[in-house]
Amino acid sequence: MTRYRKIYPCFWRDDKVLTLPDAAKLVALYCLCGPQTNRIGLYVLSPGLAAEDCGMTQKRFLALLDTVCHTLSWRYFGPSRVFYIPSWWAWNRPDNEKAMKGALTDLGEVTQTPLTQEFLANRIHLPDSIALVLDTVCHTVSIQEQEQEQEQEQEQEQEQEETALAPTAAEPASEPETKITWTTVGGFQNITPQDRQDWATAYPACTLDVQLAQMCQWLKANPAKAHKSQWRRFITGWLARSQERGGDVASNRTMPGAPAPPPQPPMTVAEALARTKRIREQQELENGLDSRR
Repeated sequence: MTRYRKIYPCFWRDDKVLTLPDAAKLVALYCLCGPQTNRIGLYVLSPGLAAEDCGMTQKRFLALLDTVCHTLSWRYFGPSRVFYIPSWWAWNRPDNEKAMKGALTDLGEVTQTPLTQEFLANRIHLPDSIALVLDTVCHTVSIQEQEQEQEQEQEQEQEQEETALAPTAAEPASEPETKITWTTVGGFQNITPQDRQDWATAYPACTLDVQLAQMCQWLKANPAKAHKSQWRRFITGWLARSQERGGDVASNRTMPGAPAPPPQPPMTVAEALARTKRIREQQELENGLDSRR
């Protein structure tokens, strides 16, 4: 990711910019070149951090941001804190296809929102050769969304089947496992240390705290799909798909100023030895399969 941003002199004489009060101009400049920006003009914008950087209250920053967005036709999706400048490519167009591919890796660090589709559909100011790179990414995102939709439909069908086959009051039911819940304010609840240990073993390429945070952001951005009864199945399905795609190694790069995920508790000596043994056994099993081939 580049360490500098471009500010063109014509910014100061733009007719719309001239109508902004001085404090709003500061906010506009922050959105163009602040430490939370990236190479594509679509990024996560923390109002609290931005207010601190600009030396004002969060309430005042949000009010000025609303003024800036209304005046300059910029976008801010509050539920997921995602910000987008539609005219970004006019002033920050990549030099070639390779540079475009590199810039688009920043998209992996942004929660998918309605602004994502607007960004992917925006071809203005891009030559055809570079727009083709964006088309490839758009196709990939479309496939991922279709997979997510299919997974949601399958979960709903399974939930309906389980409800129909649930034991009646006269039938003794087995002791239920801890029921995981989710709310917009509190996030996931009732995830036990044993759950974390089991998921870490089953999905080693996934950082649990990062994945859970991404799930929360996706659910907030898609409230119509956030009404579930089988949250455990939703979590394991999400982790399984992420594991198949290689996990979140590439997305573990924390954006400047973004809060780091809470640290995992250190493993005991016994846990470390047990994990090493499991890895060795898995490697021996894979080596044995390869030799048979």
